[in-house]
Amino acid sequence: MSKSINKNYGEIFQEEKIFHLSKYEKNIFLKFHLNKLTNYHKDNCFEYKNICKNLGYNKQLKDVELGKLPFIPVSLFKNLDLKSVKENKIIKVMNSSGTTNNKVSRIFLDKENSTNQVQVLKRIFSEVTKFEQRVPMLIIDNKERVFKKESFSARSAAFFGFSKFGRDYTFLINNKGQADTKILKSFLKKNINQKILIFGFTDSIWKDFFTNQDVLKIKPDLKDATIIHGGGWKKLEAEKISTNKFKDFVAKNFNISSNKVINYYGMIEQTGSIFFECEKNDYFHTSIFSDIIVRNKDLKELGKNKKGFIQLLSVLPTSYPGHSLLTEDIGIVLGEDDCNCGKKGKYFKVLGRVKKSEIRGCSDAID
Repeated sequence: MSKSINKNYGEIFQEEKIFHLSKYEKNIFLKFHLNKLTNYHKDNCFEYKNICKNLGYNKQLKDVELGKLPFIPVSLFKNLDLKSVKENKIIKVMNSSGTTNNKVSRIFLDKENSTNQVQVLKRIFSEVTKFEQRVPMLIIDNKERVFKKESFSARSAAFFGFSKFGRDYTFLINNKGQADTKILKSFLKKNINQKILIFGFTDSIWKDFFTNQDVLKIKPDLKDATIIHGGGWKKLEAEKISTNKFKDFVAKNFNISSNKVINYYGMIEQTGSIFFECEKNDYFHTSIFSDIIVRNKDLKELGKNKKGFIQLLSVLPTSYPGHSLLTEDIGIVLGEDDCNCGKKGKYFKVLGRVKKSEIRGCSDAID
């Protein structure tokens, strides 16, 4: 089976209706592929096979409902090297930022998995931004930090993912960790009256760009810009910066409409399977390639409008068993198929990170 999973898998990435399958249609689509993917990882990843066995999944899965599929805590990637392909097939190892005992998640990608990530990210990004071609890209970061040689980090993964939609890359932050206004003025002058893409982590964009006094003195006009940002919200909580306050500040100071300031949610353990903010509301949308389930402290599945642990499902992870993960984030599903923006699928909010505790339960199955 290990020889055929990617060969027969490519068809799902050609699906045109990435935000337009009904609940019933999407359930059939995801259930088929995620059952198949679970069996594949059981057959090809020794550690994952043992986890499934200890969770009671001994036989091949067929037509198991999404909420009944086995899932593992995302923290396992900090303790185990989980991969479902041979070592000589690995072309890239991605590392998360270390937050628990300075450990990092290690995600192993083969060529096919890496390619599929790029394809899906491109499909979702194009649908959300309506970009038809690459545009000049301003990165609110430091070039050396992004291209850090020691590891392929979450920061690097985010840049390289979104760099597919940009060109003429310009890094705003110099080696002193400061925004270089000369670079900013040159970039804006060169690309006047052109569509541009501005990308960075949320806290960096807020601190180094939006509220930077040297930048504000320039009064840059960003009417032709689309701003993509994600992560880093925890650092803004102390300042009580909400999504609405974030967008209102940008609109007031940079002449850009709020629907062009787009937050995203995702993690390195499921790169490519990304959730973008709704164009009309401040919550995230699932595409046909991914789904969300919210669970209570006993890991029981919850319905709409109930706060709990976020579980993320994705058809993308084929070289490692990251297709069904219990995250350390708290969220709430607000609805499905009835958003006023016209997109189908679930839409949800992320409320924060689990505090002072680790998710337990299924993690005990590795013992």
